Formats: sequence, structure tokens, C-alpha cells
Amino acid sequence: MFSTHGYPEKLKTDGGPPFNGKENHQLQKYFKWAGIHHKTTVSADDPEANGLAEAFMKHIQKVWHTARLEGNDPKAELNKHLLMYNATPHPSTGFAPAELMFGRKIRTRLPNALSREDSSVQTARENDNKAKQLQKKYKDAKPYVREHSLKVGDQVLLKQKKSKSQTAYNPEPFIVTEVNGHQITADKQEQSLTRDAQKWKRMDSRVRPDYVREEIESRHSDTDSSDGDELLDRQSIEQEATAAGPDTQDTVQTSIRVSSRSTKGKKPDRYGINADENNEEDDM
Repeated sequence: MFSTHGYPEKLKTDGGPPFNGKENHQLQKYFKWAGIHHKTTVSADDPEANGLAEAFMKHIQKVWHTARLEGNDPKAELNKHLLMYNATPHPSTGFAPAELMFGRKIRTRLPNALSREDSSVQTARENDNKAKQLQKKYKDAKPYVREHSLKVGDQVLLKQKKSKSQTAYNPEPFIVTEVNGHQITADKQEQSLTRDAQKWKRMDSRVRPDYVREEIESRHSDTDSSDGDELLDRQSIEQEATAAGPDTQDTVQTSIRVSSRSTKGKKPDRYGINADENNEEDDM
């Protein structure tokens, strides 16, 4: 309480523990160090000696008991009562307790059309805005600062804490649904997250080439083309033989059969290793 409102000049208590200690008590030493004048009531057993505090205890007891009977949270109802009590003008002083303590009226749920913003508050806001703009200018002048290029519909990965078992980015992709400056909102199934643009990374949509599949397809295409060329050559030879006559046609058929048998079962001649065996087979 002291760190929020500061040290009071005078503190009045009922003289109960720990406020009833001697001068060498730690609490009394603290009051002396902070410059607080501690005053206790004459009789701790006499409620009338501290009538203002004892009268307020009636409010607290009534609110607490009513909340328990209605099944509500007593602490929440007590906080509501304290707010309205501090914002209500006192019949004796004509001012609300909060206004006397803070020098201003506190805001409640009731509208207040007569409220005016203090000029010091406006000046503070203007100064704060100027300071933020100056900080932004210095930050944007850095060479690594640049605008992001994320847009709605992009597939992105969310940055996560890197470890031995986790990568720098979550491998499950998100879809960008909203872009509000540097605040990017992305969805994944039923999960929706809003993070700064530097926490997202666009996925590369390029497909990795499958070199094995391409090699197999190229081999099949080469085999099909060679078989087609050989078939066309045989058809053209047979057509020429038919046009030349029956004797020529028999000769061509024999040469085709011999050539096909002669190449069947031959071992490939690589680096001249099987050259002698291929020559012997040709001589036979």
C-alpha cells in the first residue's frame, strides 16, 4: 500500500498486534524511518474509540453475509462495494473519498458527462507520442529493418524454441487469414494464433525434383523410341521387297531373321574386353 500511495503523515490503529509493540519493535522502527507518526487508540477493547473504522465494519459484514447467502463470491462483491463507496460523495464532507485522496474522480460504470481530461494528462500523452515516434525513427534506420511480404493465403511456419528434438520452426503449416500491420493471424484446423511477422516464415512452394523418377521415365522413352524405329525399318524393308518380287522378299525375310538371331545373346563389347568372343560368334 505504501509503494502505491506513498507514506502517510499519520497512521491511526486500534493498538492490536503488531501495532502494540515498543519503540524497539521492528514495525515501530520502520514507521520512524519512513517518517510516519503512529497513533493508537486509548483502549483497544473500546470500539467507540475508533468509531469510523468500526462503523465501516458493518458494511463489510453485511456485504459478505449477503454474498454467501446468494451464492456469489464474497471477495468480488466486497470489491464492488468498496469501489462504489469510494466513488460516492460523503454526506458530511460532500466529496468522494477517492477524490480527496487522488485529487480526481475515479471512473465507474455510471456515465459522467461532466468529466474533463486534465491538461497535464494531455501534455503527458503528447510527450509520450513524440518519444515513441523518435524511437521508431531510430529503429527503422537500422539496415536489417524491412517490411514483411506476408499476405492472406500464404502457408507459413511458426517459430518455436529450438532444441535437440525440435527444429527452429514448427513443421505443421498455418494459413494466413488476416494481416494487420506487423500482426499476422494464421489458422491451423481449429487453432488460430496472432503473432508478430518475425515469428512467421513463409513456406517454399517449389516442388523438389525427383531425379530417380525422371531417369526411369527417360529410359522408358528411349527404349520405346528405339523399338518404334526398328519396327518402321522392318516395315519399310518388307514393302520394298514386296514391290521388287517374291525372290527378293524371301531374301529380305531371311536376312531379317538372321540379323535378329545374330544379335540375340551377344555380350556387350565394353572397352574391347569381349571383342574376341564376338568375332568368333560372327565367324560361326
